[in-house]
Amino acid sequence: MTRKKILQMAVEVLPRYGVKSVTMDDLAQRLTMSKKTIYQHFKDKSALVEAVVEELFLQQDAQFDTIREKSNDAIEEMYLISVFVRQLLSAMDSSVMFDLQKYYPNAFEKVQCHKEDQMQCSILENLESGVEQGFYREDIDTGILAKLKMLEMEGSFNPDLFPPDKYKLVDVQMQLFDHFLYGILSTKGFKMLNVYKEKYKQ
Repeated sequence: MTRKKILQMAVEVLPRYGVKSVTMDDLAQRLTMSKKTIYQHFKDKSALVEAVVEELFLQQDAQFDTIREKSNDAIEEMYLISVFVRQLLSAMDSSVMFDLQKYYPNAFEKVQCHKEDQMQCSILENLESGVEQGFYREDIDTGILAKLKMLEMEGSFNPDLFPPDKYKLVDVQMQLFDHFLYGILSTKGFKMLNVYKEKYKQ
């Protein structure tokens, strides 16, 4: 139970305030427990960060599964995913990915593996379904575009491309998302997207 409590707090604060910025002392204070207690469940901060990454992906994948189940077609799925991602990124510090890559390579490797094994496959499936349903253009190369989407997502976290003092992470992601989606829509898909925008306007 204590381990779960520690992990829940870490999942809440590390993405929001920065993986590097939040210290084990900060966590201990928020949890009103000693650092020794935390280290009984996580041998060091790297182990905790890895557990946080794994937990976040479990939560994210569960939400994506729910979206797929409730979506009537590829357009609705893509739109609802964009809404979820917007909410997710609004509560995330822009330095997270950079800090993982620089200071927590094992956790970053987990992120890279998840992107290749899960996220890219999900995007590919959506693209293929959208083409079959007539909502995406027939002439797109779904394999290339699935990889392109992953590169766009990765690039949005790059502080050299989008300095945090000039760009909000969520704004960058949403601009790239809209650019990507409008580039693949068929006329039928464009009309359907407007239907879903109206439906979920609130």
